[in-house]
Amino acid sequence: MQTHFARQPILDRHQHVYGYELLYRNDPHADKSGNFIDGDKATVSVIEGFQARGIENITGGKKAFVNFTKNLILGGFASYFSPESMVVEVLETAEPSAELLDALRLLKKEGYKIALDDIVYRPALKPLLALADIVKIDFLEGVFKMRNFYAVCSHINLSKCLLLAEKVETRRVFEQALELGCHLFQGYFFAKPFTVSEKTVSVMRFSALRLISEAGRKEIDFDAITEIIKQDIGLTYKILKLVNSAYFGVLQEITDIKRAVVFLGQRELKKWVSYVTLTNMSDDKPPELIEMSLVRAHFCEMTAGMLGMSKESDSFFLAGLFSLLDVLLDAKMEDILKDILLPEIAQTALLGSPGAVRSALDLIAALERGGWEDASRICEELGVHYDDISQQYADTLQWTAELHRDEL
Repeated sequence: MQTHFARQPILDRHQHVYGYELLYRNDPHADKSGNFIDGDKATVSVIEGFQARGIENITGGKKAFVNFTKNLILGGFASYFSPESMVVEVLETAEPSAELLDALRLLKKEGYKIALDDIVYRPALKPLLALADIVKIDFLEGVFKMRNFYAVCSHINLSKCLLLAEKVETRRVFEQALELGCHLFQGYFFAKPFTVSEKTVSVMRFSALRLISEAGRKEIDFDAITEIIKQDIGLTYKILKLVNSAYFGVLQEITDIKRAVVFLGQRELKKWVSYVTLTNMSDDKPPELIEMSLVRAHFCEMTAGMLGMSKESDSFFLAGLFSLLDVLLDAKMEDILKDILLPEIAQTALLGSPGAVRSALDLIAALERGGWEDASRICEELGVHYDDISQQYADTLQWTAELHRDEL
């Protein structure tokens, strides 16, 4: 059985990644009704898949929140991974029997953190709340109930138990949850721009974008790139560190910037310039935005190959990498793109025009949020198999984790 998963970030109060919830389902082609496989089979399938791949390659070393049914907790499946790598998330359907409570106490003794999912308070849950390290409360607008929030808070030790606001989709809801004392936040509020109608991009940031434009030319002027890098000590350090890393395996250390630029060549230089420039522009934004941008870039690049469009893979890569520029710069995408040079198919895709690149962007966005039906539909439109896309998504997450480990 092929299991497909999505990874949703969980941020702390400073909007740094605390962990990722791993959402999963069976092959969407196996059941056109859209029904999910039962929780036991789904979680076992995920556990087996992540054991084979290495869960740290999916979460980048952050904690993985994995749903467990009562049966799986009693069966000892939660201990398949180390307490450092995983949070045991108890589904809201689990009734707090004496047997379940004993199993959770044992897990806590072994060092595991226990999270309770989507809690709606009732007296029967008091024993579970007493054991919880993290309690998740639905903050979806129109669903959130203040009475439930206060009821939950009155039955947990707030000095030891973290409140996690889930389904936080807007900045307003994030600020509300923050004011109420929540410690963790799940939802894509951070990946949406502020009101941008009157916002312009700073001169400093546009200077960084011009470096991207220089690297975006069909034929790169290596001298021009070298001069730009020389003027920035940070870029100088990073490019010399990159070319002398184990990844390239140079026999003799490269210390000259021009030589480093030429050594990378056009293709690798374009990617490196895009990555470091994007990173430098995001110092006041959640780091997860850069992570998402990198995942999207690599995923879109690999999709180009699957579609027989390898010659356009750079355009796919750049579209993915810059798909969150409006969020990073708090400006309209059309205003940003006026000032940088990108391949036409990447630029039009970023502005919403239909085509293969736009479909690749929509596909990775659907995978991010666990939009299984949308992802399945886009796969059919592109003529690619969902199993292959799922494998590609997992490979992309591993690639991104390795990139961060190498600190390139």
